[in-house]
Amino acid sequence: MTNTPTTRRPRAALLVLAATLAVCSLGVGTGSAAVSKTLHGLVGPDTTITLTFDDGSSVSTLPAGTYTLVVRDLASDHNFHVFGSGVDQSTSIDDVGTSTFTITLRDNATYIFQCDPHLDFMIGHFQTGNGAASADSALAGGPSGATSSSSSTSNGYSGSASSKTKASAASSLVGTLHGTVGASGKLGLALNGKSVSVLPAGKYKIIVADTTSKRGFSVGPASGAATAVSSTAFTGSRTVTVTLKTGQWKFYSPSDAAGTTSLFRVIGS
Repeated sequence: MTNTPTTRRPRAALLVLAATLAVCSLGVGTGSAAVSKTLHGLVGPDTTITLTFDDGSSVSTLPAGTYTLVVRDLASDHNFHVFGSGVDQSTSIDDVGTSTFTITLRDNATYIFQCDPHLDFMIGHFQTGNGAASADSALAGGPSGATSSSSSTSNGYSGSASSKTKASAASSLVGTLHGTVGASGKLGLALNGKSVSVLPAGKYKIIVADTTSKRGFSVGPASGAATAVSSTAFTGSRTVTVTLKTGQWKFYSPSDAAGTTSLFRVIGS
């Protein structure tokens, strides 16, 4: 009598399959493991200002929702100020220590964190949702030969931009410039924490943090029409995408162009 062998699934293979299913059910490997419900802000004692998750990774994009923000302020000449759609929290400049805040981040918004006395070089930003700030409308009167799109967050306002526009802008950016309008009215424009003097030509995202209703922020060719990124009465953060072409460019406050105009040069093609 011939015995027909019975096909059996090895026990080890079943254990591997079960472990794999368990990992998938927990969502491991989805790219969201770094996101924590506690955000850690750090400022000082030198010119350091950072915002990180529990594991120490930098906050750049995260889901909307309510978070605990723990700020370690290590210098009496700096502060940590985070603001954007529905959020405006800060430590005082003189105090040193740890402060805890509860912040609720809205979807599709850009948030700024900065040291108020040193806006020119101590500033960062992060985004919620799909990683793009909300847009209200394309700004009229953009610079000659330039294309621009805009987005803003201020006092709870947010809109939406088309996914096609956001995807195409992100794919061809040369870099991100950080513009500032300080409480004293001083304007700044920086790339990677350094004031702008010469830039290669190309498309840039410009994020302006405007902390005063006395001055705004415009950028454009030195001898042409400019894009008004932030109006005089506006406070909050606003983002535009501008294509900088070869030549001399300027940024200034429309309410005081004579006293605030700064120039930089764009080279290459």
